This record gives sequence, structure tokens and C-alpha cells, in this order.
Amino acid sequence: MIRIYACLSIGLFFLSCLPDESISDNPKTEDKIIESLPPIPLKVGQLPSNWQQASAISAHPTSDTGFSIQDGEGIILCASNGDHYNTGIEHGDIELDIEFMVPKGSNSGIYFQGRYEVQIFDSWGNTSVTEQDCGAIYDAYDEEKNMVTHKGSPPMSNASRAPGLWQNYNILFRAPRFDSDGNKTANAKFEHVYLNGHLVQKDVEVPLPTRAHMLAGEKSFGPLMIQGDHGQVAFREIKYKKMGSDTVTISNIRYKMFDRKMDYIPDFDTMTVTKSGIAKNFDKLEDLAGQQDGFALIFDADIDIPKDGEYLFTTMIDDGGDLYIDDKLLVHNLGEPGMGIERGLMNLTKGQHALKLTYFEEVWSARAIVYVEGPEMPSRALASTDIVKERQSRGNTRNSLLVDAIDGVEIVRGYINHKDKKETHALSVGDPSNIHYSYDLVDGTLLRAWRGDFADVTNMWQNRGQSQLLMARNATVEFDDGVPFAELSSESGKWPTDRPTAYKNKGYRIDASGRPIFLSSYEDIEIEDTVKPSTGGNLQRNVKIGKGTGESIWMSASKAKSIKEIEEGLISVNADYYIKLPKGSSYTIRQNGGQDQLLLSIENEANYEIIW
Repeated sequence: MIRIYACLSIGLFFLSCLPDESISDNPKTEDKIIESLPPIPLKVGQLPSNWQQASAISAHPTSDTGFSIQDGEGIILCASNGDHYNTGIEHGDIELDIEFMVPKGSNSGIYFQGRYEVQIFDSWGNTSVTEQDCGAIYDAYDEEKNMVTHKGSPPMSNASRAPGLWQNYNILFRAPRFDSDGNKTANAKFEHVYLNGHLVQKDVEVPLPTRAHMLAGEKSFGPLMIQGDHGQVAFREIKYKKMGSDTVTISNIRYKMFDRKMDYIPDFDTMTVTKSGIAKNFDKLEDLAGQQDGFALIFDADIDIPKDGEYLFTTMIDDGGDLYIDDKLLVHNLGEPGMGIERGLMNLTKGQHALKLTYFEEVWSARAIVYVEGPEMPSRALASTDIVKERQSRGNTRNSLLVDAIDGVEIVRGYINHKDKKETHALSVGDPSNIHYSYDLVDGTLLRAWRGDFADVTNMWQNRGQSQLLMARNATVEFDDGVPFAELSSESGKWPTDRPTAYKNKGYRIDASGRPIFLSSYEDIEIEDTVKPSTGGNLQRNVKIGKGTGESIWMSASKAKSIKEIEEGLISVNADYYIKLPKGSSYTIRQNGGQDQLLLSIENEANYEIIW
């Protein structure tokens, strides 16, 4: 059975003032001042004897031969079983963002306060997951009674990548609470665990230290430690942010209102103030203006900064507006239309500062939300309704629209996000094998792939503008979206930066299995591009050309900072995914515009498998 879906943006505007649900489920869109932090500085002297530094590492996805290691700095790794690694980071509440790699069959874990473990494990390909798999929170264990006292929490889905590929954790941990007499008043809690950008744990309490904990008892603070006695594991880009109780406060909010319909942020100096007054917050803008559409506002307020440091301000605005701190433009936000999300980072001194928020409303929803985050301070709404907490308190009042590829191939045309860019001509294909992908119908490029459940299309039907997206229901791997085909005089010829006029997209047709075959041409050469699950449970791509009067063409299979050959025909792309080529393939890895590029020569056809 084949179902083909398209997204219409007509008449479905309820809840359009809200961003898509991924805002609360995606660490990239909230409390991410951590992105501006440098990695933890590490010195060889800090490492146990079974740990070392490296400048580069690699591993084979299916061979248990362990890491190939290149001397240098930038990566730390447990090279052999032995001692655990104490990072020296004493923490209570903490957000941790860390990249890790394991070879085939390896096992490790990150112990918060040396007591509560989030598993690191080679779980690639597991069809079901337990509390021992990657992304799990291990069992709570009573050493005195020698028994499990609280079952661990398996990940909600398997978001693991293949051995030898870099993976990412973003974890928000809340330490246990104690009263003045030392009695525990609240358990340790993992507010969220994201594995490769996908939510795998949410609000999981841990009543006791987990099994094989490194420190006994429970306390308000403890060291961040990494297991080093169960196999090789490597880390890079270790970033963290400790959480405290300090917060930014806002007061003396004044407003000016302007009665004019516009679709851009206006020059307020040329406009006449319709009314002005005192506001309690940035909510209910229509009530403040006294009308539904066609107005603009300026808010001025005082904010009190609790300590010196960098502060991240995020605005979520429908339709658009600017945020100024001390008369400096910090965040420019112009919806498309719809809820736009933009950020700005500023170093502020302790004390009072001036905040100004401008806003315009064209039609439909009127909403401006400001979040702020600072040193040892989690993200919080500033004189605005916190959308995340609002949804948590009232629950999900709308039905989710989920598409599963169970009875046959599912084909959905709709917007997607790809490398922080909105792709408006994407076709997403769900397969009963649970291997799915998205394809750019204009440029003829493969955009992303994922496993497991297929798609959440709720926001395609219940929102509009920027948030009207098809969301993959598991962790995705993204591919290069550059020019796919070109005619070169030799393998060293210059690759075009823009799509050649000779390249024409011709849509797609459906084969007997219900899968699309993408059609295009380069001059008089006809191209058929087939993407489908491979027999090995990965993604297979086959490109055939029908000879015209032209010559053979080249295909750019990938472009990345680093493309390395693990063995003949097995190529690691940035250690984000592998490309496996059949024996006898004609290919070259070369430099192009400061990046590595993998080129395939297509005489009649080219095949490769993507492994992630």
C-alpha cells in the first residue's frame, strides 16, 4: 500500500502562535548557552594510566579490533581496562554536552556525582533496548542488601550510531536535595537525556546510586566520573554548565503602541504613538493593543543581572521584533511569517541594565516570548509565558498526527529542517523495514536518514510558517546538500558551487515495491536515482545514467571536513557516517574548497551503501 501526503497551509491556524513541539524536545532550541563554552581543558597528567590523549581515532563498524589511534591532543580515550576517570568537575545540578565514540562491543558510562550512571554502550542495530543499552539510566542498587532496589530506565528508543562514529549526549541532571538536618527531601533526577539529538529520557528520578557506583552514599555535590574498566571509549568537545539559584529579574515594564499594519520591523521614529502605559509582562499583546491585527509595540524595562558573565537571550516572536540591551541590538527576529526563534549572547556586568523589545503584528497570532540564561542559571522565561512549562502543566491538548510505515511505503511531501535550514521541497519516504530518508526534489540530493518510527506530521497541519515541519521520530544523520552531479574533464576538475543549468529535475516515478525513483537529467544524459533499504539494514543508493551524446558524469557522494578511508571501499565521513562502495568502484577522495570530497565516476551506474 502506498500513501502520498502533501501539506496544505490553508485555514489551519489554531495553535499557530506556538512553536513546534520540538522546542521542548530539542536541546538546540533551549538552554544552550553551553554551545558558547569551550571544551574542558585536559592535561595528560590528569589522566589515569589506562587513559590517553589523541588527535584522531577511528574504528571499524563491524570488526572488534578496537581503536586506531593517532597521537596528539583534542581527544581523550580509555585505551584499556583499568581505572575510572575523575574529570575533577564537582557539581550539583549540571547540564553536560559531550561527544563520545565506542568501538564494536564496548561499554562505558558517565557517572554524575560519581553515583548515577547514564550508559554508554555499543547498542547499534539492537531492535529492542533495555536499561543496559546506550541512553539508559542504570538500575539503582543497594550494596548492603546486594540487590536491585529500583529498576533502571531503558531509552525510549534506540538512537545509537554505529561503532567508530561520533555520538552526542546532552544531559540535564538535578542533584538530590537535603534539609538542614541532612535528610533527603528529593531524589536525584535526570530532567532530560538526548542521544544524538533525540530525547531518550525525560524526568527520570533515581532514588539511590546506580549499580557499580564509584562513590557511596548520596550528597548534594560530587565529581563527574567516567567508567574505564569495561572497554575502550573516547570523548571530545566536553562542555558543561553548573546550575545555581541566581536569576535575572525584570521590573518597570513600560509600553508604547502604534496603530499600523506592516509586514516588517518598522522605523518607530517615523510613527505616531497611539497609546502608552505600564505592562505586567509581554503576554496578551492583543489585549494590550486593544485590537487583533495591524499594530506595533515598544517595551522598555529594567533588568537586574545577578553576576558578571555571558547571558543568552532567546526571542520567540510572531510576527517579528528586535531585542536591545543597553541600546545595543542583540537579537533580530523576523518571522516567515509565524513564530521565529533567534538568539543573542552578551557579556553583562552585575547590576541594572536597560532592556527594549520592539514588536509588530501583521495578522493572526500575536506573541512575544523572551528567555534568558546565564552563568549557573538555567533558561527561564522573562516576563513571558514559558511555553514549555505551560504545555507540561496543561498536557498535550492536541492530538498527535503520526505516520507509520507498517503496511507499505509511506511518502510525505512537506517542509523539514536540514542543517539549520528549512527545506521546502523535501520528500520523506518511510519504509516498512524502518529505514527512512528525506530527499530534496529540487537539487536531487539525499538530505537525511533515520531508523525506527517514521514521522510526526502534527505541525504540518496545526501550525504555519517556520514551525510547519515534518519531524523524524528518531535520531537523524544528515548528509551534504551540495551540487550532486557535474561533468568534469578529469577527477581534479573544479566542482560547481551552484546547480548547473544543464541539470534538470524531472520528478519521480513509483516502482513495483511502492518506492520512488527520482528522475533528472544532465544535458542529454538521463539520470535515475533509487534510494532504498539495503540487505544489511542500512541505506542503499543506486544512480543509473542513460547515455545521450554527452560523456560520463561525476557524482559528489559526500563533502565534509574529513573523509577518511578505513579500508578499501569503506569510507568514514567526518566519523558521522560511513559510505561503503562495491569492489571495483571508480572513486576519488580529494580536496575541494577547503573540504574533503568523495567523487564517484558514473559510466553506467554507481552504487553505495550508507552506514550510520
